Amino acid sequence: MEQQALELKKIFNGVIDSFGLNHARVYYTLLSSEVKTAKQLIETTNVNQATTYAVLRELLKWELIKHSNTNPTSYFIDNPMKTFEQQVKRKEKIINTKRKQLENLIASDTDETEKYIIKIGKGQQTKLVNVLTKKEIKYKGELIKIKESLDKMLKEAPEKEKRYAFAYYK
Repeated sequence: MEQQALELKKIFNGVIDSFGLNHARVYYTLLSSEVKTAKQLIETTNVNQATTYAVLRELLKWELIKHSNTNPTSYFIDNPMKTFEQQVKRKEKIINTKRKQLENLIASDTDETEKYIIKIGKGQQTKLVNVLTKKEIKYKGELIKIKESLDKMLKEAPEKEKRYAFAYYK
């Protein structure tokens, strides 16, 4: 059982951040049987009572397992693939939200000259590269936007800074 619990922990790693080895032991035991009480889980997994109940509460909170309204309470897994896919979708939603937050943060930065660098390679063409994403700027619309931003900065910059900015822009 220990090897399967370790594999299960690896599978859930990154999907549920705090899914540990004890979670995997209890979850695997429930995967291997239809229904178990907490007492049976404690005996089967060799996880102490307090930890087993804490793990069961977390597994219920994450909606990975269900429980009966009987006395003693029984625990079981209903459709493990569906519940796993729901957890993956929740994680994807969090990642997409954070990605959008990062994109908005990057887009809100108005100092365009700090975002781009010109790279000249041996025998290669000159490239304009976004410093944050490390991607080459190829699209005419983006290049025009950058040029307009630099033109505006050149108009407003003192004479001493214009020479540097022009060399950077050229």
